[in-house]
Amino acid sequence: MKNVFYDTPQDKVEQPKRPVFATIEHEDEAIILSNLLDDVYVHDYSYVMSDDARVYERGRRHEDRIKKGIDILLFHLKNDPTTLLKQLLECRSEQFIDGLTHRTIKSWFPLYM
Repeated sequence: MKNVFYDTPQDKVEQPKRPVFATIEHEDEAIILSNLLDDVYVHDYSYVMSDDARVYERGRRHEDRIKKGIDILLFHLKNDPTTLLKQLLECRSEQFIDGLTHRTIKSWFPLYM
């Protein structure tokens, strides 16, 4: 599956840097949403508690990528924030007894609501 909104190490083709949202068309929305749901599902929600700086940095970068996907879907493609939040919460069941997973997902949305 093609990664529409992030630059990944697999994409080694030299291309001019452009604002990410300038190249997205509405037919790419399904791909962006699919990538976002995959990222939310595999995200390490406990990275903030890690003593290992590498784990922390990897988790922070991954969370930044998730937030970028949310920005693209909500600001540039004008999706409904409540619907997107519900989709993200449904894609990832609560992982921790203290509610860390869903609390983290909800923390990505106050700007939009």
